[in-house]
Amino acid sequence: MTNLHDEIEDRDLKRLFEPIAPVLRIVHVWDARDLGFGHARFVDLPSADAAVAAKSRLDGHEAFGSRMRVELYLAAGAGAAEADSAPRSR
Repeated sequence: MTNLHDEIEDRDLKRLFEPIAPVLRIVHVWDARDLGFGHARFVDLPSADAAVAAKSRLDGHEAFGSRMRVELYLAAGAGAAEADSAPRSR
Protein backbone atom coordinates (compact mmCIF):
# COMPACT_ATOMS: atom_id res chain seq x y z
CA MET A 1 0.00 0.00 0.00
CA THR A 2 1.15 3.51 -0.70
CA ASN A 3 0.07 7.08 -0.04
CA LEU A 4 -0.38 6.52 3.71
CA HIS A 5 -1.03 9.51 5.94
CA ASP A 6 1.82 10.33 8.33
CA GLU A 7 -0.45 9.89 11.38
CA ILE A 8 -1.69 6.40 10.50
CA GLU A 9 -0.39 3.60 12.73
CA ASP A 10 -0.10 -0.18 12.41
CA ARG A 11 -3.23 -0.70 14.54
CA ASP A 12 -5.23 1.60 12.22
CA LEU A 13 -4.16 -0.37 9.17
CA LYS A 14 -4.90 -3.65 10.94
CA ARG A 15 -8.47 -2.42 11.62
CA LEU A 16 -8.89 -1.74 7.89
CA PHE A 17 -7.54 -5.12 6.77
CA GLU A 18 -8.89 -7.41 9.56
CA PRO A 19 -12.44 -7.64 8.14
CA ILE A 20 -10.99 -9.25 5.00
CA ALA A 21 -9.07 -12.02 6.76
CA PRO A 22 -6.92 -12.48 9.87
CA VAL A 23 -3.81 -10.30 9.57
CA LEU A 24 -0.45 -11.92 10.27
CA ARG A 25 1.58 -8.70 10.09
CA ILE A 26 1.30 -5.02 9.16
CA VAL A 27 4.43 -3.04 8.38
CA HIS A 28 4.55 0.57 7.28
CA VAL A 29 7.39 3.08 6.93
CA TRP A 30 8.11 6.52 5.53
CA ASP A 31 10.82 7.31 3.04
CA ALA A 32 13.03 10.41 2.91
CA ARG A 33 10.27 12.33 1.10
CA ASP A 34 7.77 11.55 3.92
CA LEU A 35 5.77 9.21 1.71
CA GLY A 36 4.15 6.41 3.72
CA PHE A 37 4.09 2.89 2.33
CA GLY A 38 3.86 -0.63 3.68
CA HIS A 39 2.35 -4.07 3.40
CA ALA A 40 -0.20 -6.28 5.09
CA ARG A 41 0.31 -10.02 5.25
CA PHE A 42 -2.71 -12.21 5.86
CA VAL A 43 -2.69 -15.54 7.65
CA ASP A 44 -4.69 -16.99 4.77
CA LEU A 45 -7.18 -15.80 2.21
CA PRO A 46 -9.67 -18.40 0.97
CA SER A 47 -9.00 -17.73 -2.72
CA ALA A 48 -7.44 -15.45 -5.28
CA ASP A 49 -10.94 -14.04 -5.80
CA ALA A 50 -10.95 -12.97 -2.12
CA ALA A 51 -7.65 -11.16 -2.68
CA VAL A 52 -9.05 -9.34 -5.73
CA ALA A 53 -12.17 -8.38 -3.76
CA ALA A 54 -9.98 -7.07 -0.92
CA LYS A 55 -7.98 -4.92 -3.33
CA SER A 56 -11.17 -3.54 -4.86
CA ARG A 57 -12.52 -2.69 -1.42
CA LEU A 58 -9.41 -0.95 -0.06
CA ASP A 59 -7.72 0.59 -3.10
CA GLY A 60 -8.61 4.28 -2.97
CA HIS A 61 -9.98 4.01 0.59
CA GLU A 62 -9.58 7.27 2.47
CA ALA A 63 -7.74 6.90 5.79
CA PHE A 64 -6.79 9.99 7.83
CA GLY A 65 -7.52 12.18 4.81
CA SER A 66 -5.28 10.30 2.36
CA ARG A 67 -6.49 7.91 -0.32
CA MET A 68 -4.30 4.84 -0.02
CA ARG A 69 -3.35 2.74 -3.00
CA VAL A 70 -3.28 -1.06 -2.66
CA GLU A 71 -1.70 -3.76 -4.80
CA LEU A 72 -2.18 -7.45 -4.08
CA TYR A 73 -0.12 -10.49 -4.91
CA LEU A 74 0.17 -14.05 -3.69
CA ALA A 75 3.30 -14.82 -1.69
CA ALA A 76 5.28 -17.54 -3.46
CA GLY A 77 4.96 -20.88 -1.71
CA ALA A 78 3.10 -19.44 1.27
CA GLY A 79 -0.44 -19.40 -0.03
CA ALA A 80 -0.98 -16.05 1.68
CA ALA A 81 -1.96 -12.83 -0.04
CA GLU A 82 -0.02 -9.66 0.60
CA ALA A 83 -0.65 -6.06 -0.21
CA ASP A 84 2.74 -4.61 -1.01
CA SER A 85 4.13 -1.47 -2.55
CA ALA A 86 7.75 -2.60 -2.59
CA PRO A 87 9.31 -2.71 -6.06
CA ARG A 88 9.50 -6.19 -7.52
CA SER A 89 12.02 -7.34 -10.10
CA ARG A 90 10.46 -8.03 -13.48
